[in-house]
Amino acid sequence: VLKFIIMIAGVMIFKNVLLSSSLMGSLPNWAEALPIPKLSLFILLPLLSGALTGMSVGIVSISFPILLALGLKDNVWFG
Repeated sequence: VLKFIIMIAGVMIFKNVLLSSSLMGSLPNWAEALPIPKLSLFILLPLLSGALTGMSVGIVSISFPILLALGLKDNVWFG
């Protein structure tokens, strides 16, 4: 039970850090400047976060806020 409480607290701190920084606003511009397709970021970021954490909660809590910010500029969800 204590592990889950610590994990939830860590996710909330990560969310607040992302929201308080200017990263979320500048992330779409940064992703467009990369020489790789944006779709590959949608594949690689969850893969790497899953490999590093080893938990599905880690995949969702690390990659979903970043991918959501990338997908809001243009609609990558429907092609």
